[in-house]
Amino acid sequence: MTADNAENRLINYRPLFEFALGMMAGILLCANVSYPFNIILAALIALLGCALMCFKRKRSAVFALAVLFGLSMASAMLPAEFSSGEARVCGTVCEIEHRENNTCLVLSRVKLNGEPFNKRVRFSLASAFHAQLKIGDCIEADASVQKPSRRFSTYDERKVLLSKGIGCIAAADSLTVTGEHALPVAEFVHGIRSAVDERIKYAFGEDGGIFSALLIGVRDELSDERSEAYRASGTAHLLAISGFHMGIIVGAISLLIPKRRRLLRFIVILAFASAYCTVAAYTPGIVRAAVMTACILGANLLERRPDMLSSLSLASILILTVNPFQLYSLGFQFSFSAVFGIALFSNSISRKLHGIRIPDKLSSAAAVCLSATIGTAMLQLRYYSSVTPYSLLSNLIAVPAFSAVVILGFITTLVSFIVPPFAQFAAILPRAVLFAVENLLTLISKLPLASAEFSPPSAICCIVFAFLIFTASEYVLRPKRKRLELAIPLLILFTFSYFMGIINA
Repeated sequence: MTADNAENRLINYRPLFEFALGMMAGILLCANVSYPFNIILAALIALLGCALMCFKRKRSAVFALAVLFGLSMASAMLPAEFSSGEARVCGTVCEIEHRENNTCLVLSRVKLNGEPFNKRVRFSLASAFHAQLKIGDCIEADASVQKPSRRFSTYDERKVLLSKGIGCIAAADSLTVTGEHALPVAEFVHGIRSAVDERIKYAFGEDGGIFSALLIGVRDELSDERSEAYRASGTAHLLAISGFHMGIIVGAISLLIPKRRRLLRFIVILAFASAYCTVAAYTPGIVRAAVMTACILGANLLERRPDMLSSLSLASILILTVNPFQLYSLGFQFSFSAVFGIALFSNSISRKLHGIRIPDKLSSAAAVCLSATIGTAMLQLRYYSSVTPYSLLSNLIAVPAFSAVVILGFITTLVSFIVPPFAQFAAILPRAVLFAVENLLTLISKLPLASAEFSPPSAICCIVFAFLIFTASEYVLRPKRKRLELAIPLLILFTFSYFMGIINA
């Protein structure tokens, strides 16, 4: 590349970022193109990629390859066709949720009328008497089966269930257990997760539900009222297992292993990160944090400068390769959008706040909160039809407090395993901090104009917004005025698509 070409670059080339964008585009195409048109489209994209390679347009060819990869992966993982109605369902229990009036199972290794089915099945029982069911049990039942296709506003049941690997809904009054211990690894992991959950609930008493959600991602006993209180104050993200938890693990291990032992630190941290991901059921936020941590540690090991956007892109590629439909998961969307916003704006906002003599720690915290809010603004509006004007204030108060709550929560859980009688005593402090913060957040959520209602934007509008904020960021290698000129057409397109969405609704 010549010096002139280097100076005229719009952005620095990040192959992982462009591949991740192409892969997401391919998955979105799959959702809107049915068989056999997806096959035809894949062939056309492959031909386009070959043509671009012939004309030495390698970057464009790689993007076309990424689109093809996403489209092909998503098409291959679509549920097999089946007829709704009565069917003989056979499968292995891999998840169990006991509710007040029924039992909800998730089955793997499924057969419908003797034919293998390539996705999991959500299986509902009309009563709760199957409390003796365990992970790894093989079951059979005559059930009513149907395709998850209902859609209400922005909620698409089919896509939400596909993000969990589920492609069929079944319901029955009874079942027959035909075998046990068919999933030994899953049983072992579930046993560890259940043991940790039990210790947490023993230590924290009536607050056990929220501490289980905060520490290991078990949300079974987290009340809707409590969740709504966090959402109303703009702090619902604190209930998700995320990079903060991974930061605690990295920080604790870093205190024990000297910086000069970089390889040992890398191996030990990845081992603990993998173990924690397993206990936390591989939620998108913690997997993203683990991959980004591995990238940062790997860069330090190789004496290279880590790049946040490339690390985020690699995390998305790995998660979407395992299950392309994670793209439709709210956890995936909010987690990656928040970090995307932080990558784009946190440094520049922090510099501006520091420039007006705001202390470093406060300016850094405010920059991260504000950047994450920008990144998730359209998703908040799309799925909850509201924005929380006081979310920055709420987060500046809650994030440091929850840092203490989570750290003390980990310590208390460890105490509950080592010296159980002292666990409830150790839980007094984190419960007191949590009580104080929740009451303060409740007060903030009741302030005038604490929540502003708007019409939800379309998916296209959210995508345009993502490109708009990227154009406004320092990742675009242009002066502020030039970036503004580039952003204006996107702003017009964003406004047009938003109002068109309102009219069509």
